[in-house]
Amino acid sequence: MSDTTELATAPAPGSFAANLAANKALVARLPERHHEAALGLERPTTAAMVDIISKLTPEWQEKVAGLVRKMRPNKQGVHMKGSGFKIPEIKLYHGVGNDESRPPKLAPGDFYTSDSRGLDSEFVATVIGLHETRTMWPPLGAEKSGPLCYSLDMAQGSKYGKCEECPNAKKLPRDGGCGTEVVAYLVDKNMTGVYSIKFSKTSYRAGRNLINLVQSGDEIWSRWISFSSQEFKESSKRWFGIKPTGVESKNPADVYLPKELDPVLRALSQAVDAEVYFPALADLYDRVKTTSPAILGDTFNEPLADDSAVPDYSNS
Repeated sequence: MSDTTELATAPAPGSFAANLAANKALVARLPERHHEAALGLERPTTAAMVDIISKLTPEWQEKVAGLVRKMRPNKQGVHMKGSGFKIPEIKLYHGVGNDESRPPKLAPGDFYTSDSRGLDSEFVATVIGLHETRTMWPPLGAEKSGPLCYSLDMAQGSKYGKCEECPNAKKLPRDGGCGTEVVAYLVDKNMTGVYSIKFSKTSYRAGRNLINLVQSGDEIWSRWISFSSQEFKESSKRWFGIKPTGVESKNPADVYLPKELDPVLRALSQAVDAEVYFPALADLYDRVKTTSPAILGDTFNEPLADDSAVPDYSNS
């Protein structure tokens, strides 16, 4: 078949056929338990987003249009591998550890982003996506700090096989065990972007509280959430953790998002699922298919090599 014939028969970008083809490609890379969810993924088109924005009140039109422009997968003039849909991570400066993306002179307890933008010790956002993961870190005092193994679906590890069969899943993270973590995807109240934030180690319980908090509404994005830093002290140690709480106010507009934003946030939530979470999950299973599960032992202290699918949260 010639190249021109292939182009003529390829589904138009953004069409139902193109969406279905992309979903089927994901299904082929995933185990059966994820097939139904992967087949149902939707990718909001530019035309759909323009239509959604056109129906907003002027107050929100400008903000949402700016947000959508920032989230475009391909930036004008950028022609590089990996220049697609990216979501910056919001991190908390716990008061310990080094991170090249942390802005200089940032105070302990303040938030910042993985693209080096400093934030205050509190910000307000709404949640458009949530999932739990498992990550195995080296024991305390080990030379290596990178993750040894991770699982995006709590079922399959990237290096040591099935989570239910891994003996380290029952150990505490500080002893080299596998820790459960919560990942949330957020849109801040000023509509400056879509971000991710991770609750791990001492912040994991706060992540579970966030899950309970957002599940109580009609949609997970029904209300505004305040994310603040909380100080902890133990003997001579001092560090900060993340504390999510529902915004409280006598004015409902400060507590709940306007219903007119539902289509916007639903579309962004769909984009996170289809362009971020499920492709990363498929990448993990591709890795598993091409490598034999490692055996815990001599390789235990070897972190994952050149693995960009899971960030280094060793300082969380």
